Amino acid sequence: MIKLLNAGFTRLKKDKLFWGLTVAVIGFALIMLYNAYSDMLEYGGNVSVDGYFFNVGMLIGFAIAIFASVYLGNEYSNGTLRNKIVMGHNRIKIYLSNLIIVSVISVFWVLLFDFITACIGIPLFGNIQMDIGKFLLLFVVVLSFSIAFASIFTFIAMVCSNKTATSIICLVTVFAMMFGSTMLFNILSTPPTTVEYSMVDGQFVPQEVPNPRYPTDQERKIYQTILNIMPQGQAFSIVGYEDWDYKVLPFYSIGVIIIFTGVGLIIFKRKDLK
Repeated sequence: MIKLLNAGFTRLKKDKLFWGLTVAVIGFALIMLYNAYSDMLEYGGNVSVDGYFFNVGMLIGFAIAIFASVYLGNEYSNGTLRNKIVMGHNRIKIYLSNLIIVSVISVFWVLLFDFITACIGIPLFGNIQMDIGKFLLLFVVVLSFSIAFASIFTFIAMVCSNKTATSIICLVTVFAMMFGSTMLFNILSTPPTTVEYSMVDGQFVPQEVPNPRYPTDQERKIYQTILNIMPQGQAFSIVGYEDWDYKVLPFYSIGVIIIFTGVGLIIFKRKDLK
């Protein structure tokens, strides 16, 4: 596997897509910080740099989807994958080496984004105000769901032989997770009560009543579990919730990694590559 990893990382040095996406990650961080600084100058007040470290979660899924679909899809289209097998490399090692490469790249982009945020954001907005324990926990959450993203898109790219189909499926998947996470997040953010106005003595009087759209406890558990399973849902959770049990999120990511990697290995091991 060491030879496979060395070959893969060597190939990255000349990979224009990798460098292009790396520039995109840097650009996203710079634009985010510039907008925050501009708002601070225009509207005044203090800006906390804390949350900006985790905004990478809103971007990383798309970056990994594009990278994995093209980078691994090229292995099918140019015959590299078949040549690896002809040279005697084990299919399991081939799959795992590609998963490791995509995972390392995803972690690298998270670290790069946070490095830029720290180098520019802290001098502009001040030190981190969040409890260091919570900050480190959220950082682990971001790293874990980034690797979960990598496992999902590696699975798709390794079991689908057509590069174009792989790219479409990966992008549709990440957009579906984005849409589904937004919908579930909005449902979970529904207030338990709403205000209705009734006519009393010729005047409209506001009255607080139970919200019919507020989910039941059982529904909330189901929606929250689905949100936690999706890496993009976790990204929404750490941005939108102030008091949530973040400790469980890495375990959901581990479960996603194990399931997709296990199923991917089974399928790829039996796949006809002719």
